[in-house]
Amino acid sequence: MQFQSKIIINTSASNIFKQYQDVENWHTWDSDVQRASLDGAFIVGTRGILQPTHGPQSSFTLTEVTLNQSFTTESMLPLCKLVFEHKLEATVNGIQVIHTIHFNGLLSPIFGNLIGKNIKKGLPIALQSLKNQCENHI
Repeated sequence: MQFQSKIIINTSASNIFKQYQDVENWHTWDSDVQRASLDGAFIVGTRGILQPTHGPQSSFTLTEVTLNQSFTTESMLPLCKLVFEHKLEATVNGIQVIHTIHFNGLLSPIFGNLIGKNIKKGLPIALQSLKNQCENHI
């Protein structure tokens, strides 16, 4: 099961990536995040904690980081892996930001329906807020 949302942001990829790297302030542009923290540098293998606005606290691991281009987190659920991809692609109109959520594993249909629906609703709202924050800090 997969959900995706996209938006064009008129700023540099490095400006957007700085927002991604500032894990403790994800809540300033994603209202579904109450708080988040990272136990080290923003590099592959670093673990973090995310407390959603609604739901239990979860841990995640950075499994892919390409400076100013993309990063991916993975969280383990019972018999399911939640993969959250964040990609930046240059276009003639600005930087296209693509957030994609994947639920993989035996219980992915259940988790996709239980928590995926709320994540899907929140993706475009978070991207619009990220856009507003980035374009207002140029």
